[in-house]
Amino acid sequence: MTRSELRGASRLAAPFEALDDDTHERVLRESRLVPVHAGEFVFQRGERATRFFVVLSGLVNLVLHSRLGDEKVIETLRPNSSFAETLMFDDEPVYPMAAVAAEDTVVLAVPNDVYREALAGSTTACLRMLGDVSRRVHALVREVESHSLVDAKTRIVRHLLELAGPARACAGHDEHPSEGMGPGARHVPPSGRPTILGPDAPVTGGYPVIAVVTDAARDALAQARPGSRIRFRHARPPE
Repeated sequence: MTRSELRGASRLAAPFEALDDDTHERVLRESRLVPVHAGEFVFQRGERATRFFVVLSGLVNLVLHSRLGDEKVIETLRPNSSFAETLMFDDEPVYPMAAVAAEDTVVLAVPNDVYREALAGSTTACLRMLGDVSRRVHALVREVESHSLVDAKTRIVRHLLELAGPARACAGHDEHPSEGMGPGARHVPPSGRPTILGPDAPVTGGYPVIAVVTDAARDALAQARPGSRIRFRHARPPE
């Protein structure tokens, strides 16, 4: 990653958004890029927290481990996410959980003392950080509420929808007559989330059908994990 790319990528993370250009550059000079392979630790629970981190590429899981070795993923962090920055305000900061790369990842390690000095000279940056912390607290409250008040089936559905990504609304969607469909038909409901029909192949429900997946591709599709990226291409008709 070039210096210019690093400057632009770090600007997208909340701790850097409100820093002026000179302060931003000074903090970057004292920070370092850390490549982390899938399954490796960014840091482990109980280590001294002398730095916070920004995900530049890849994915990082914040995890807790039980005495029996079971792993609980508290949060999955994507590019432009920062983590562990609030620990810089503790007298003797230690990481309360571990951070593990879920895939090959590059993080930016930012020294706490350097960033604290930057905050001392920028009221705007302080307020921006407080706002970011407030949003995270609210998100954690919602998660606690979800685990406490929502049944397991609803939580699973919500998780699968999160893995699927944001919905894309259909522009100019027109209703079509309901009709029977064969396995592999790919139709698009008003939500914009394409659906591929399985062996039961029910009627389309009036949704436009934009493609049909081949038998061979349908077998491979059935083995894809939730969240997998899938690319479709035109298939040659059988001769």
